[in-house]
Amino acid sequence: MSQNSARSRASRQTVRNLILSMLVTCAFALAVWLLFIPRDGDGDPVQVVPYAQEFKQAGRVAPYTVLAPPKGLPDGNRATSVRYTPDPQFGPHWHLGFVTSDEEYVGVEQAAKDTDRFVEKVTHEARKTDAVERIGGADWQRYEGGKYDALVKHDADGVTVVIGTGSAAQIKAVAAALEPAPR
Repeated sequence: MSQNSARSRASRQTVRNLILSMLVTCAFALAVWLLFIPRDGDGDPVQVVPYAQEFKQAGRVAPYTVLAPPKGLPDGNRATSVRYTPDPQFGPHWHLGFVTSDEEYVGVEQAAKDTDRFVEKVTHEARKTDAVERIGGADWQRYEGGKYDALVKHDADGVTVVIGTGSAAQIKAVAAALEPAPR
């Protein structure tokens, strides 16, 4: 056998062995991925959170009237975040966020102190417009911004801001659904 044909055969075996090794490695990696990596491709990625208990607790201790839609919102809107936290700058801060049925965000934000700066912070510097909405017997000032639009209501004990990326109608619907927490 010639030296060239021996080299050629050795070369083909090396390439064949390399390809077989790669196939075995890929098959093993695929098996690990299928068996051990959790996935839920069909599920809704939005984590829905209950908020009734936090709503009641915040209503008992807040220095202002805590507001929320007590039974949630209709038509596939889902509560995704809730918190009542102390804030050294703005006083106790109530937050309740929703994802709407068309995947927009609408949130309720409330605070007791430094209300103009609070509005600026939670709306991401949206600007006050001349439009005023009459909702539930109260006047709500409309704000428009690059990130969020908002409806803002100042009271003697604080401020309520309904913000969102959704339509003006969606934001207004949340403001209209707000009710005081039971005390």
